Amino acid sequence: MTSKLTIVAGIDYYGGAMADAPAWSDGDRTLTFGAIRQRSDRAARSLLSLGIERGRHVAVMLDNQLGYPEVIAAIAKAGLVIVPLNTHSTSTEIAQLFERCEPAAVITESKYADRIVEASNTYAPEHRYAVDAVPEFAAWETLVENGPASGALPELQEMDTFCVSFTGGTTGQPKGVMLNHRSRALTFHYMALDFNLGPGRRSINATPLYHGAGMAYGYGFMNAGVHIHTMRKWDPEHLLHLVKTHRPHQLFLVPSQLQDLRELGVGRMREAGFHTIETAFSTAAPLPHDLMMWFTTEFPEIVFADVYGGTEAGVVSVLKTPALRQKVGSAGPPWFMTEVKLLDKERNEVEPGQPGELFSRSPYLFNGYLNDPEQTKAVMTPDGFVTAGDVAVQDEDGFLFIVDRAKDMVITGGVNVYPREVEECLHKHPSVADVAVVGVPHPRWGEELVAIVVPASGARIDSEELTAYCARTLSKFKVPKRFLVRESLGRTVTGKLQKDQLRAWARTQLDTTG
Repeated sequence: MTSKLTIVAGIDYYGGAMADAPAWSDGDRTLTFGAIRQRSDRAARSLLSLGIERGRHVAVMLDNQLGYPEVIAAIAKAGLVIVPLNTHSTSTEIAQLFERCEPAAVITESKYADRIVEASNTYAPEHRYAVDAVPEFAAWETLVENGPASGALPELQEMDTFCVSFTGGTTGQPKGVMLNHRSRALTFHYMALDFNLGPGRRSINATPLYHGAGMAYGYGFMNAGVHIHTMRKWDPEHLLHLVKTHRPHQLFLVPSQLQDLRELGVGRMREAGFHTIETAFSTAAPLPHDLMMWFTTEFPEIVFADVYGGTEAGVVSVLKTPALRQKVGSAGPPWFMTEVKLLDKERNEVEPGQPGELFSRSPYLFNGYLNDPEQTKAVMTPDGFVTAGDVAVQDEDGFLFIVDRAKDMVITGGVNVYPREVEECLHKHPSVADVAVVGVPHPRWGEELVAIVVPASGARIDSEELTAYCARTLSKFKVPKRFLVRESLGRTVTGKLQKDQLRAWARTQLDTTG
């Protein structure tokens, strides 16, 4: 058993100290901590017997399910690096990632096997495994069954990369973020501490494990001794069923999932016992103010938080109730052991109260981008601070206010406009279900603001009405000049807006309409 900060240290400890305690449930099936420890040990020894060199990549494309935690643990224990694949990826996208990370093995399931095979035409992993029956794929269970029950495993180092997480690519080509053991082990345990979790506590994993937040607050909380019940796919009705039957102490949801629950209604949520949850938080995408106000008003019994961070930086700040309502729009103060700086384009610190690009330094930082030292250098300062590209203001109490993405800032008539402020305004209008504000080229102003609006059910979008509505609270230069209507904004599974795609779509629409 390792004595270092690793992403398997918790499993090893609880697998001995409380071996019979439930660790991970999927439907009516449950694995204990002891079972996950033993099965991951055996599978790790089998992986080693294949002769795969330490540090090689292993691609994983699985739904949330019973076997996912032991797959993560086994890969890590073998000294290998997991590359979680987004289950929505096409075979072309998978092939591109295969070429970039050259995985020695791939682990998947039958529903994704065809995509893996197609993706392997350009680069083929030497070893292919499936957690269910797939022709020409070896069975994952054979790795577990054939692995020796005892024997030495590699000594893991805290700064070893355990995962390469490819970003969603919402602003361009996905980057391979290399995450080390120490950064995520500390995140697992400090988040568990912050949300009153540990042995004997229960939570629900409702977000994909291939996503950084889903892994941290699903697998990661289990690593802190928590019993996790996973959801194979998002379904708000099923979540209420799990709340009623599993009785979780804590719940993590992205904003779009909270919105789905809101549409089911508070009555349905309380009937399921939602109000008995002790702590809940949202992260992975900006939390709209009206959604926060709805949740904290309807469920005052729950300690609710907005968690801000990024794949490269980990958790940067946390803001809980009641401060969440007192410091409206804030992302909170810097989290445990986190330092922040706000820098201008020349990377000089800005004056107090002025917006600047947010850089943070903490034990949660990534190891860099895979095979891309230049891009790694571009997002870091010489003294070790890293940015995910957000612009923020810090008040006199040290609380951070995220203004927007640096790349999303629009310069119109020489004036900076942060779309997030405009989006927050429009979110409050009853006719608007969702909205994205982007900048498109304009011959006179450089860029002009365009709002892409999804109408609320049964509503009609009136551009003049929305213009007047914005003008009541926003400066004239912040009011969108055009309003375009779409049925959906095509958010990612974690609720992020794909601004590059929306910007391109808006330009096409304006070219068409004149």
